[in-house]
Amino acid sequence: MDDIREILQKAIERETIAYQEYLEAAQKSIDPEAKSLLEQLARDEIRHRQVLETQLALLMEAEGIALRNGKKEPSRDLDAETCELELEGATRATEVLAEAKREIEKAQKAREELYAMVAHDLRSPLISMGAFAKKLLTALQGKIPEKDHQKLQWVWSEARRLEGFVSNFLDLARLTSGVDTLKRESLDPRVVIDAELEALLPQANEKGLHMEVKMREVPSVEADQWAVKRVFMNLLDNAVLHGRRGGNIEIGAKGEAGMVRFWVKDDGPGISEKVLPQIFEKFQTDALGRRGSGLGLAIARQVVEAHGGRIWAESKEGEGATFYFTLPKAQGEKENNSP
Repeated sequence: MDDIREILQKAIERETIAYQEYLEAAQKSIDPEAKSLLEQLARDEIRHRQVLETQLALLMEAEGIALRNGKKEPSRDLDAETCELELEGATRATEVLAEAKREIEKAQKAREELYAMVAHDLRSPLISMGAFAKKLLTALQGKIPEKDHQKLQWVWSEARRLEGFVSNFLDLARLTSGVDTLKRESLDPRVVIDAELEALLPQANEKGLHMEVKMREVPSVEADQWAVKRVFMNLLDNAVLHGRRGGNIEIGAKGEAGMVRFWVKDDGPGISEKVLPQIFEKFQTDALGRRGSGLGLAIARQVVEAHGGRIWAESKEGEGATFYFTLPKAQGEKENNSP
């Protein structure tokens, strides 16, 4: 019961924070349609929070019933009516817990469906913006001053990053639905990484970050290209976002027994020991209060585990963070590859 109570309390806290963020965004918005949508989202968060608060109250009531029943030692002389009352109390406690679990899942599903709907509507214009900016970059190469070219590259990169942000909602729904199957093929991970580094270069340059790739003779992996791209996109984006100005980001890979181990290391503020075990859960953010969709790392875990690998992080607050994950080697790859 303690675990469920803690889940409910954390869920209520998240709903409260989300409500405040939507309300603040609505107050700042000058677009009537956007303002109306944000206000509706804020009202939805209030309803979700009220449901969770009701379930928490019921759970605490059930805990009281269970505690009383647990302390009371049945006597051999108890009559049938007393035994029936005790059984009814225990049954009621079980029913309350089951109802609380159903309501949590229902509220979570409703929120994810709403987020996915909004993300779907935002995704198309963002894709168009990014494609148009990319065409301009190619067409104007060498025809405009370098400073203007860098600004245009920044527009393309930001549009692409925002597209990735809203796509997280849709991607997680795809990965957890069981509808889509991964298209496994022999894949050179360096090709995927190079593409992601190019996209993040404007933000990295703006912060003076140095990105070093340590992947000498990295083995190919047996994986879905789209899915692996999502993992690197989220991990590298986090590293650039949280890396300290003028700092370093290291991307590496090493062949192991049947697997390839990858890592993305930054020297940013790090993650607290308390939060570290939870960072791959949905809607979790880091210990220092930076808020995003809270889905990037959850998606990375879904992808890696679907390939039969594992993902984990090592960090100490104030000393940066390193994210590791493994993917299976492509058939025919040697076992003694090294970075």
